[in-house]
Amino acid sequence: MQKAARYYEQALDILREVNDFFGEGQTLLNISLLYSEMHRNDVVLASLLLARELFRNVQSLDYDRAQRQIETLREEIGERSFAALLRSVESQELQLVEQALLMDT
Repeated sequence: MQKAARYYEQALDILREVNDFFGEGQTLLNISLLYSEMHRNDVVLASLLLARELFRNVQSLDYDRAQRQIETLREEIGERSFAALLRSVESQELQLVEQALLMDT
């Protein structure tokens, strides 16, 4: 897990440096899967929201994939828990993901 987090952190740095928004979105989707296994729903949702926004900006069909994963999380934890989670994650998505990756490397 630590090794994966380190590689994802490095990948994000490189992808951002070269402005590969699609690749960054794909990496964020992968990060959401990694943290889903750890039941870190805050990082999962933050990653998915960031990925969805990137995919929307580059007009990728993967926007729908990210949205489906967000909806799946909503179904898994329930509407009330999801609403609370969304409130806690909104406007700090990037910080949550970066902090989680740093802590787990």
